[in-house]
Amino acid sequence: MDRPRTNTAYEYEVIRDDLFKAIDDIVRNGRKLVLGHELERTEEALAGYTGRKHAVGVGNGTDAIYVALRALGVGPGDEVLMPANVCVAVLEAVVRNQATPHFVDVKPDTWTLDPAKVSLAIGPRTRAILAVHAYGLPADIEEIMAVAGDGVRVIECCGQAFGARYMGHPVGHFGTVGCFSFNPSKVNGAIGDGGALVTDSEDVARNAHRMRDHGRDVEGGPAHFTGFSSRLDEINSLAVRLKLEHIDDWIQIRHRKAQMYRQMLAEAKGVILQTVPPGRVSSYQMFTVRHQLRDRVRHLITEQGVRCGTSYRLPFRMPAYATSAFPGTDSIPETFSLEATTLSFSFFTGITEEQMGVFADALKRACTQSGA
Repeated sequence: MDRPRTNTAYEYEVIRDDLFKAIDDIVRNGRKLVLGHELERTEEALAGYTGRKHAVGVGNGTDAIYVALRALGVGPGDEVLMPANVCVAVLEAVVRNQATPHFVDVKPDTWTLDPAKVSLAIGPRTRAILAVHAYGLPADIEEIMAVAGDGVRVIECCGQAFGARYMGHPVGHFGTVGCFSFNPSKVNGAIGDGGALVTDSEDVARNAHRMRDHGRDVEGGPAHFTGFSSRLDEINSLAVRLKLEHIDDWIQIRHRKAQMYRQMLAEAKGVILQTVPPGRVSSYQMFTVRHQLRDRVRHLITEQGVRCGTSYRLPFRMPAYATSAFPGTDSIPETFSLEATTLSFSFFTGITEEQMGVFADALKRACTQSGA
């Protein structure tokens, strides 16, 4: 089967004319390409969309988490509670701050961080909780924040869930900081890479602004501390803001198509779907299912010429981290089960019913042939 068009290709057509005009204006008129007016406008739009006071654009989603942790003073000797079924970038951001990741199990139905397990894991060294909105579905953010109390900061990891909603509010609205990725694979993907964090904290915003530009308040000014270079450039800022104007409509489209997928798979033998609790709207970053014979089913799907993936390989098992003894790895049985059973199919705003039918039929045939 030919690879379907990507989210970037589909949504690019919607913003193409406006994007071209704006880029032409920026370049022809010699406007700043980094840390300029477009970034300021995009930061204002992101803050407004999430209902926060501040937004800070950075180079990518990994840096957004890194900057958030560092701006909150999380570092050596501190523990950060987090799920393990995440992209390696989330773990990397914690380790770069020299903090200790402490893994906490997920719920068997939503596949997101279990607040009850978070409560049990909080200790004297706990400084922050990374509440990851997994596969596009908001985590139990209000419960997690209640468990955290006043002494532990909650950082929402919204990389997979831009536009998803919890009790009517967009993700990023709740924690001390919300972190986003604008990688082209994401729901609101830029033309290249990018990221941002949102917050109500003046101190976090000020430190994040300094940190992304070598510790400086302004370009060419003095460095107040050792920062680094991580700026959301003008063209990618523009792309993010233009897409933001359409994002809620696109989320509705994705939701409708996800329901179609769910109907197509209603009788698929052995397939388990992610539960979406009342009051939540998933952005469906990807369409992920579970099957106890995942490897066998995946092989049978591939034999039909259909692509599918698995999400996520547990990053602490990867060579870069395999020799580290992270706390919590002996108490996450549901996470291990999830890693062994997930299958992810292509899903994007412009996917057609025919394309979804090809994926669904291949999965149903594979489930039947697997002998489950």
